[in-house]
Amino acid sequence: MSIKRLFIKSKKFKGLGFFAVVAALSLTLTACGGDAPKAPKKATPAPAASAIKDGLQLPEGHPTAAPEGMAAGKKVGPADHTTLKSDKSIVLSDEVKAKWKSAKILILDSESGQSVVKTIDVGSGIQLNEQYTLKLDAFIPDWAIDEAGIISRSNEPNNPAIQVRVVDGANAVSSGWVFESLPDFNSYKNDRYKLELLPSD
Repeated sequence: MSIKRLFIKSKKFKGLGFFAVVAALSLTLTACGGDAPKAPKKATPAPAASAIKDGLQLPEGHPTAAPEGMAAGKKVGPADHTTLKSDKSIVLSDEVKAKWKSAKILILDSESGQSVVKTIDVGSGIQLNEQYTLKLDAFIPDWAIDEAGIISRSNEPNNPAIQVRVVDGANAVSSGWVFESLPDFNSYKNDRYKLELLPSD
């Protein structure tokens, strides 16, 4: 082969080599993702507290909120019996009414410091002073409450209580329940006249 032909041939290969390099570069760019890089996904924000209140479900594993007005871990105390209503219906059997017709009450006048024990019949009262009268409305030997109202669970003095009123003429100044064994449960409150239910003879 002549030198001239070899020169031409080598020139052709050089041209082909150039095109091969360009093609290879093009394929490489395409394979590596020539498009613009995508922005990273943003994290979904947790729902706001107001959204949770509106009924959105909490994420799985999220602790539920403590009920309103109750701190976590706080124990609920016993029911406050000082809120018992004196106008609740009283349902007593004839046997209970026949056996328990009066109550022995210690009356302490905190102004004078004097105290007196009086036995008062159910449905009657005694004069405390020129202005006030103490009325005994009910005696329950075994006080309890159910759907029917205030009842006596038995005819035995297992939880004695009386319903009383301090009145000024026709107006009740104080009213409520006085318990013999559970004075902390008394709903009767009066700044001057303190009452205690004493055991019956």
